Amino acid sequence: MFRQNKRAAVLAVLVVVAILIPACSPKAPEIEDEWGVVVVKPGENVRIGAAMALSGDLAVLGEDIKYGIDMILEDIPDIEGFPVEIVYEDDMCTGEGGTAVGNKFAADPTILAVVGHMCTMPSVPCKDIYLKAGIPMVSPSATAAQLTADCGPIFNRIAFNDNKQGEEAVKYMADVMGIKNIAVMHDTTTYGKALADYVSEHWPETGGTVTGYEGITPGDTDFRAVLTKIAAGEPELIYFGGFFTEAAYMAQQKNEVGMEDVIIFSDDGTKSDAFIEAAGEAAEGNYATSVATEETQKLEDFKERFLDKYGVAVGELGPFAPNGYDSAAVILHALSAVAIKGDDGNLYIGRKALADAIRSTKDLELLGGMVTCDECGDCAAAQPQFNVVQGGQWVIVEH
Repeated sequence: MFRQNKRAAVLAVLVVVAILIPACSPKAPEIEDEWGVVVVKPGENVRIGAAMALSGDLAVLGEDIKYGIDMILEDIPDIEGFPVEIVYEDDMCTGEGGTAVGNKFAADPTILAVVGHMCTMPSVPCKDIYLKAGIPMVSPSATAAQLTADCGPIFNRIAFNDNKQGEEAVKYMADVMGIKNIAVMHDTTTYGKALADYVSEHWPETGGTVTGYEGITPGDTDFRAVLTKIAAGEPELIYFGGFFTEAAYMAQQKNEVGMEDVIIFSDDGTKSDAFIEAAGEAAEGNYATSVATEETQKLEDFKERFLDKYGVAVGELGPFAPNGYDSAAVILHALSAVAIKGDDGNLYIGRKALADAIRSTKDLELLGGMVTCDECGDCAAAQPQFNVVQGGQWVIVEH
């Protein structure tokens, strides 16, 4: 009888323990997100993609951005104790390269967001690819107006909108430089042509004349025939929408067809020391746009760290290193706001919650100033500034 009672008591205790164990086990937080929830387990990393040109003529600009992104890990190395990992891919600044990289990131369920893309051409197809995967993007340098025109939920940028770049360029050329007659050229890319079209459309509003409008093919090296055609209109200035490689050839070859006194005025794709190196003496007196940044202590500290880490000064490779840092910072600050660490030790991140947090960025003090994203994803704190090559280096000009 005693043995039976003892056995019954033991069984009763075991039943109670069996009931209590599930009740006391760590539970995952109840998170609902219409785009899905990413679960990061202990020992895994919080993974962010980054896409830029890492090969070809524009690799120097991609390297500049990559350096800036890498530096964010010194300041925000983890989210809730989970290490941040940046996954870099080379999109070659082309639509085809961007599509390949976009599909690769979209197929990886661990990629939470993308810093990029660097250029407009890959950004266009990737907007749709990332929308289907629920992956928000923050570009440091894709400026085409069309990227935010639809106010979609995926694409955001730290770079200024090309409508602003074109508007300010038109004002500067007309009001400050006193130019009346311009020719307009572009490299047929989505980025370069859109800028050229803006300037060509709005230049007559200044009372000036567009004397010629021509496109060139990226990768070509001989533009003498096109420049001869442009020279017939006797422009005072050529506005060029495109990148430094083609701009350097144009700077040299315009002098060979009788346009020694004609200025080339280009965009932020040309503002690189690589333009000066490629064009040589022909670079002198030509202009390009870049991001205007306030010389804050935060930016000065970044410049010192950048020089110590990489052995080159900010701006030496290209103008976008601070933008690379700021683009990654926007993503990581948004991640910090929405990531939830469960009692089970896992980190839970809602995809739409992250996209919404990025778009809701407001008054975030970064290298470029106070960053606030509007309803369409334009987050630029800085405005365009203008630079001219003097004595073999870029010099900021007042306006």
